[in-house]
Amino acid sequence: AENAPKMDDETKNWPIPDQFANDFDAIKYKFEVHPLPLYHDDHLVQPQHANEILNGAIVEVQFGIQHWHIKNIDTFQATPHKVTILK
Repeated sequence: AENAPKMDDETKNWPIPDQFANDFDAIKYKFEVHPLPLYHDDHLVQPQHANEILNGAIVEVQFGIQHWHIKNIDTFQATPHKVTILK
């Protein structure tokens, strides 16, 4: 359809496991994807290869932590920035 929402060029062809396809179809136009950089041997891993490379891998995750203290309650949020495959 002419006015139908469209996926961006980077993510429209990402492989989605069959078990998640229906869930993905239900939300894919409501959210924006921000790929998490994944590196192996100092090279950026393309999304379509991420699952096979990560399976059984030992990784280093670099992330930032945000802290809020509101009305005597501490809240923390971790945001991953980069994943590097070590082994």
